[in-house]
Amino acid sequence: MRDLIYRPRNIRVNRAYGFSPVEQVITTVNIALRRQMFLLDYFTQGNIPDSLIGMPESWTPDQIASYQKYWDAISTANSAAGGAPSSCRAASPRLSSRPRSRT
Repeated sequence: MRDLIYRPRNIRVNRAYGFSPVEQVITTVNIALRRQMFLLDYFTQGNIPDSLIGMPESWTPDQIASYQKYWDAISTANSAAGGAPSSCRAASPRLSSRPRSRT
């Protein structure tokens, strides 16, 4: 009588059979496919949110337009000056593109 010897390549503790190379590659392929879908969505849908600031539902279109003008004026003035909005200045120091002198 001949015996059949089963020697799994990758032994598992919780299974009678080993961990096949096909089973091992399933996780890698799944991660790669999900990464490709993420990149596709990033470049097709973009990463810019639909809105930056939410408005209360009770605001009228005139109030929203007025606030939009106010926000645009603040943003334009700060970007022209090269700084962040005044509410952010303490949290983020102004960075200069010129190297500092070493004196």
